[in-house]
Amino acid sequence: MLPADVTPTPATEPDFAMLRELAGSIWRQHCAEIISAAQIDYNASAGGLNFTGDYLANSSFVTVTAVPEPSALVLMAIGAGLP
Repeated sequence: MLPADVTPTPATEPDFAMLRELAGSIWRQHCAEIISAAQIDYNASAGGLNFTGDYLANSSFVTVTAVPEPSALVLMAIGAGLP
C-alpha cells in the first residue's frame, strides 16, 4: 500500500529513456550470471497483439514466454476434470 502522500502518475514518453536505463542496469547487475548479454539486450522487432493502440513511434519490444511449472499443469488437469 502506498503512503497517503504518494500519488502514482502514468509514465510519459520523456520518462521512458530513464526507465529503459534503470531496467538495463538492474538486469545487468542481477541477471548476468544466469542469462547472456545478448538475451538481456534482445529486442523483438514487432509487438504482440495486446495494447497495439498504446505503441509509440520507434518502440522496442520484448517477447516474454511463460512456462507453467509441472504442479500448475497438474492443477489445471484436475480443474478440467482429466483423470
